[in-house]
Amino acid sequence: MNQKMNLSFLLIAAALSPLGLQAQDKAVVETIKHPVAAYHKHEMKTDQINDVKFSQEANEKEELLDQARKDYEKDLKEYGSNNTITQAAKSRLDSAKKDYRKLVRRQREAEKDLMEDVHDVVKDKATP
Repeated sequence: MNQKMNLSFLLIAAALSPLGLQAQDKAVVETIKHPVAAYHKHEMKTDQINDVKFSQEANEKEELLDQARKDYEKDLKEYGSNNTITQAAKSRLDSAKKDYRKLVRRQREAEKDLMEDVHDVVKDKATP
């Protein structure tokens, strides 16, 4: 009985193995054949996601910067430049500017990386 069961499992496995090979995802087969191209595609996708994140963050930081600028101008008119409230608003404005510039710099670097990865993917497609 045990031999019949083992034989049946072996026959089933042998019958299904070609189906398993055919059912493999094309992306997996391409990754195995061209690992460098797959890596470049992965890098490009990651950089695209980072670019979107940085764009969203930059919009948020820009809104914060605009609000800090409005608050500072309002406090400057109401209290004058020597008041502690105005000085606190000025420090918030300076901090918002610094954060925005830092984020824009990171966004530019991410865009540069994305363009390099796009170039690598195009180069990989050109080579057989």
